Amino acid sequence: MPVADSSSTEPAGVRQIDPPPDLLDRTTLVDVHYQDCFIVDLGQALSARSAEQWARAVFEDAPASTRNTLVNGWPLLGLRLGPLTSDEHVLGWRIRANRPDQVLLFADGSPDMVAELLIERRRDTLRFASFIALLSPSAHEIWVDVAPRHERTVRELLDEMWQRTKSD
Repeated sequence: MPVADSSSTEPAGVRQIDPPPDLLDRTTLVDVHYQDCFIVDLGQALSARSAEQWARAVFEDAPASTRNTLVNGWPLLGLRLGPLTSDEHVLGWRIRANRPDQVLLFADGSPDMVAELLIERRRDTLRFASFIALLSPSAHEIWVDVAPRHERTVRELLDEMWQRTKSD
């Protein structure tokens, strides 16, 4: 399973870490072929929002151009989105599980790919993890090229959210 190394070019409040062993306990996917994990240092701001509110801050409060890029890019990977504005979805990702400290988002891409995103409050940090099940040989080939862009995009999304939080 590919795991990205931390990068020294990451912004001060966002860092990518090796996925901790307990992370796979959070997904409902049976076969995970790719996972990553990012941590955002939020300090006192963290307790003011639920995990779902943080997920909405990451995706729905992102600049319009960023949201448009995401919404147009996910279907290119075969991911099917739900309504972009819905109490049961976060920018098209269906809420699969929701607790105050953790929200699990789901996008179906059958027959090639299924994905979940986890946003979890943990003390003074927010944890963002991706879980991808690659269900065909072509999906594996595509993901090799997509994974670095995915990681860069997640870092940028979290950094934008972190910058907005700092200025609140």
